[in-house]
Amino acid sequence: MKSSVEIMGKDLQYPVKHDSEQPAWHGHPDADVDVLAIDATYLVHQVAELSFMHAVYSAFANAEVMKRRRITFGDEIVVVSYPLGLKQGLTNYPLVRQGMLATSPERNLYNESTGQTLRGFLIDGATVPGSSGSPVLLKPTVKIDPEEGLTETTSWLLYIVAETRYSPTRTPTGHVTSYTGLGLAFHADTIKETIEPMLSW
Repeated sequence: MKSSVEIMGKDLQYPVKHDSEQPAWHGHPDADVDVLAIDATYLVHQVAELSFMHAVYSAFANAEVMKRRRITFGDEIVVVSYPLGLKQGLTNYPLVRQGMLATSPERNLYNESTGQTLRGFLIDGATVPGSSGSPVLLKPTVKIDPEEGLTETTSWLLYIVAETRYSPTRTPTGHVTSYTGLGLAFHADTIKETIEPMLSW
């Protein structure tokens, strides 16, 4: 006999401002860094059975970790997301996809057409609409380090996906926008920089 899984939904009114009229969200202080944090404390208090997970700062790959672990372009990554709103069957589990770092994490992304330098990097991970906000993790692997020998890499939190990248393709009648599979991602440090001002509220 097959067991059935029933998914229960519940609508909640989420206040966009706290009692102090303080907004329930906070954007990154740099307008060019498209990262936004939402205070979920209200939801946790309203739904006793709500299941949630969190990431600690020690799991974030900062510049020192990136250098020590020699994380660079070409390294494999995994992206945890709900691309195009898809999920695993009747559950709320996201999809896990793989890709690689397309640009060096040691160099910021430069847009020649606008002259703009972003604290972002490109990932090649079939980034599609709906991927924004997805965590980008270093894929655990075993490497041969000349100093340490065989080393197993930790699944560090590297980036957060900001947007899908497209490219104009010339056609006989003009241009069409083509999907590149590339995504713009911001370093994990930008998550900390967005969250920490909220801790003093």
